[in-house]
Amino acid sequence: MKKKKFALISGLLGLGGLFVTGAVVKKQLDDKRRQQILTEVRAFFDSFGTIEVLYINGFESTNTCVKGGVVFDDDVTFLFEYRDGEIDYREEKR
Repeated sequence: MKKKKFALISGLLGLGGLFVTGAVVKKQLDDKRRQQILTEVRAFFDSFGTIEVLYINGFESTNTCVKGGVVFDDDVTFLFEYRDGEIDYREEKR
C-alpha cells in the first residue's frame, strides 16, 4: 500500500513539475517574441525621429496582433498594429 501511495505522489509531483516547466518555457518564448516585435517596431519608426517612448497595449493585443504606440521627442504620437511582420500605423490627433 505504501508503494502505491508513493508511486501516486511521485506521479503527481512529476506531472506538476512538467506543467510548471512547460509554463516557464512558454513565458520565455512569449517574452522573446515580444522583444523581437519591439525591435522590429523600433527599427521601423527610427526614421521618423527620436523615439521617447515605445509601448505595447496588453489589453488590446492578442496572440496574432500586437497593438501599441510610439511617442517621439516632439510629442508626435503614432498608434500601431503589428501583425505577421506588417506594421499598420496612424498618427494620434490631440
